Amino acid sequence: MENFFIPMVIVIAGLIIITIMMLIGFSRMTKLQRDQLQKLGQDEKALRQKEKLVMASAFSSELTENKIKCETFVTIYTELLRNLRDMETRAPYEDTGDFIHQHPPLSRAIFDQNIEKVSLFGPKLGGDLTNVYAAIRSEPQYFTLEATMPRAAAIRIVEMVIDDAQKTLEPIEPLAAALNVIIRDGSKKEPV
Repeated sequence: MENFFIPMVIVIAGLIIITIMMLIGFSRMTKLQRDQLQKLGQDEKALRQKEKLVMASAFSSELTENKIKCETFVTIYTELLRNLRDMETRAPYEDTGDFIHQHPPLSRAIFDQNIEKVSLFGPKLGGDLTNVYAAIRSEPQYFTLEATMPRAAAIRIVEMVIDDAQKTLEPIEPLAAALNVIIRDGSKKEPV
């Protein structure tokens, strides 16, 4: 019986050692897997942050360009309005007729190509971005000023066009500033 007991103890001890080694191996494997998932999560977060930074830069550039175009448009049409109000001078449209833009010809290519990425900016800024671009019409549309149109009607049309352009311009500056903050803060986090 003693001959049977010693080999049994050795087998049980061997099984216990194998079990302990397996538990240690599984524990290490679980920790390694957890670390790998955490690293993947950090990499994904960094990638989203870089994408947000790139998109903020692209939107900021387009909005700044649109702001400049809109300000120029308002300046030109304000001068046109001033000339129309000068009743001592004949308006050019009264001789041959004329066409004027209904709204500033602005760009929305970045927005249209990346609409699914607007959510990177969160609900508030993403919503503001969507609202600003909703007012931007890139397709040119015109009003016709017929040579026979009364001056008061032409003045009213130009006033309406300027008012619409100013309403389009108003939210662009604060939105571009918010995007520039994202760019500035994101640039600080980038390693040099």
